[in-house]
Amino acid sequence: PPNDLKEPLQSYARRLAERIDTSKPFLLGGVSLGGMIAQEMALVVRPLAVILSATAQSSRALPWPQRMAGKMTRAMPDPLCKGMLRLLSWLTK
Repeated sequence: PPNDLKEPLQSYARRLAERIDTSKPFLLGGVSLGGMIAQEMALVVRPLAVILSATAQSSRALPWPQRMAGKMTRAMPDPLCKGMLRLLSWLTK
């Protein structure tokens, strides 16, 4: 898990990359946030390819409602956070 809620994505990805066996050719992949992490890991471990699904290159590529939701959810109780995310999902359809 992340060291704390404010740990930069790059730092988290570097720590995860340390666990990969790079002695043989490998692929990295990820979905959504996992794709963003896989991209950062690829800068460190150099896989044959990175396979991404439903992801963005960075948080700046996300629409502003999703970026704001991400920032707001860190300070909210879980039930309120889940309700807000459902509303945002419905609004952005």
